[in-house]
Amino acid sequence: MYAATQMIFTQVLNASNLDDIDKEYVFDRACYWGQYEVVGRLLPFIDTINVKWLQSACSTGNLEGWDDRFLKTIKLLLDSGKCVDVDNIHIEKEISSDFQEKTKMLLDEYRFRLDGPRYNENIIG
Repeated sequence: MYAATQMIFTQVLNASNLDDIDKEYVFDRACYWGQYEVVGRLLPFIDTINVKWLQSACSTGNLEGWDDRFLKTIKLLLDSGKCVDVDNIHIEKEISSDFQEKTKMLLDEYRFRLDGPRYNENIIG
């Protein structure tokens, strides 16, 4: 990770006021780097989870020893209830099979949750 990016993440985590922070840019970078602490801090300021952010977290989890960070990031994004579309998320084949399985499980749990569109579609339809 770039030193400047890490410095921004540290600022966000330590700041009492986030008014001067470009929240969407930092959120994007936090998803990309699996910085779930930063994602959690900025989540209240984000109205809708951009598919790109979720895709980024699902695609870059191949950094050795970082799987847990990305899985926590993905879970935070999904649990926020602010995700619009998860059907087009692509899990890279180069990523470890363990990470692929866990990511797929999180996405499936989200898709088929009791209050989710797929569950209601199957019950109503």
